[in-house]
Amino acid sequence: MAPDTSIETKSWLVNPTVTGRIVVMWMVPSLLIDCITGWLTMYANFPLSPSQLYRSGIFILMFLWLSCFWRAGFMLIVGMLSATFVLIAVHSFSVTSLSSIGLDFRFNFSLFTNFIYFVFLFGYLRVIRNDANELKLLKKIIHWMLWISFVVISTNIILGIFGIGYGTLESYIKEDEFGSGGGKGFFVAGNDLSSTFLLVVSMILMKYWSTRHLLKYHLLSFIFMFLAVMLLTKSAILGLLILMIGIPLCMSRVVSGFRIRARPLAPLVFGGMLGIAVVSLLIFSDSAIVRRVTYLYERSDILVAVTTGRSDFLSAAIDAWSETYGFSDWFFGRGWDGAQMAIGKFLGVAKIVEIDYVDVLMMNGVVGLFLAISVWIYYLFNAWVKKGESPVALAVLFVNMLLMGLAGSAGHVLFSSMNGMFVALLNILPMVESRHHIQHV
Repeated sequence: MAPDTSIETKSWLVNPTVTGRIVVMWMVPSLLIDCITGWLTMYANFPLSPSQLYRSGIFILMFLWLSCFWRAGFMLIVGMLSATFVLIAVHSFSVTSLSSIGLDFRFNFSLFTNFIYFVFLFGYLRVIRNDANELKLLKKIIHWMLWISFVVISTNIILGIFGIGYGTLESYIKEDEFGSGGGKGFFVAGNDLSSTFLLVVSMILMKYWSTRHLLKYHLLSFIFMFLAVMLLTKSAILGLLILMIGIPLCMSRVVSGFRIRARPLAPLVFGGMLGIAVVSLLIFSDSAIVRRVTYLYERSDILVAVTTGRSDFLSAAIDAWSETYGFSDWFFGRGWDGAQMAIGKFLGVAKIVEIDYVDVLMMNGVVGLFLAISVWIYYLFNAWVKKGESPVALAVLFVNMLLMGLAGSAGHVLFSSMNGMFVALLNILPMVESRHHIQHV
């Protein structure tokens, strides 16, 4: 008589530990799928987006898991999405096409993507909090997820160096006039890649500093800086310099009773020297990013040069906000298309500002900006309260503050479908690495 496999199948389907682990493992090839999508877009003109199909599948699995095994988390997500739908409904009164509503939905969904991942991972940790083996396995999965993601990012940057794939600055400059515009391989979104790169390397640096591998920490910092320079974005270069100095200071609590410890100051000296070397290299090599800044300075002024044109976009957004936005627009915004058209009246071309806080304010108003910032304030609070339990909590707090700072001068940091999963991983680390094995999650 053949064994009844239906009972065995049903048993693991209703097991929150097994199904949760499967969902987490599905997250591992995220960036690889993004590269495949970029390659298909460039060479095959593929009509469907593998990235969208892949992430849709993950979100469906996370929603199903939460609805079955953590109803409170599921209802929290439903409430947040409902608020998003209200905003989209308000915006729909001022648009003329379904495609505009679709773009508005995609923007708003990407705004809270990181929190959806976070709620799922939080719920999964609640399930396995007393299982040492599962916690150990989760740490291994996160470890491999970070290294696989790093290999994918670095491979694409190197491909970009050899002119394969997309250029980081190709939408802003002409290669024959300014030279190579940086390389991002088959990643389509350069700004998203910069923030994702910073998130991945920050968690790797935390790991090596916490295990007291000082030589490996500095060696990896050098490799990461080389890749940031080759990526050729100010956010990646400046962000990494701040990270490699700040993480040791946070994790070592460098000043204790006014006694300054020597070991955590080594990255400060190394980072300063490396920063001087990087700036010198960029200037004396006459790189594309330096030529671009010089070109903008000659055309306008120092502010336009430093912000690479965003000051002009910001000025147009301020004019649009003060002269064309009404009372309801201030509260709820005008959506993706409405905001771009309003800015376009003063800029001459419809576009977003590429400064996250301003873009969210223009599209979703004060209400939408409050919701978005509330999520990040929760991340800060969560890391702060875990500082006595987790050795990485203060470093996580520092990285969150850095990202929030970058969002004030760059785009696609707060809202990005690419970096959302890594924002969630970063903010779940204080609980994963808790000395109390998250007994109180």
